Amino acid sequence: MKKSTLTNIEIVSAEVQKIIDKHGKVTPSKILDIAKNPKSRLHACFEWDNAKAAGEHRLLQARGYIKKVRIIFEGKKEQLIHIPVSVLEDTREGEYKPVSAVVRNQTEFEIAYAEALSHFRAAERNLRLLTKSVENEDHASLISLAMKSLSTAETAIRQIVH
Repeated sequence: MKKSTLTNIEIVSAEVQKIIDKHGKVTPSKILDIAKNPKSRLHACFEWDNAKAAGEHRLLQARGYIKKVRIIFEGKKEQLIHIPVSVLEDTREGEYKPVSAVVRNQTEFEIAYAEALSHFRAAERNLRLLTKSVENEDHASLISLAMKSLSTAETAIRQIVH
């Protein structure tokens, strides 16, 4: 049998479309229910080795905790910030460091800055999607105001690096 050349995203996208067409909504549980069937195209998109999947889940939990904790660094209470790619070490998961340490390292600051900008862009994309569909004029103007505010914040942040 010829192996499918579709990506996981394409496979999941097609299944999500079917579910939306049928039910008008989709949940992660619904996707997993379908994927549990080994004959489903979704099945190969998920990790079914329970030990490996449990380890990945625990990594997600650890990331969630790390994002919420506050630590004492150089005598001050601080939050940790994610550096997506380790500059000095070969790690795929990145690392978390105290914010004040990151801002003192130009390379790490620029990497963290780029990640922050990507979050701004994601928020802008989501707001644009809402703008296209909202019918209430008051909501549309509030969304427009939010988009302008994000744009102003992004401009300010860009000036920090340059």
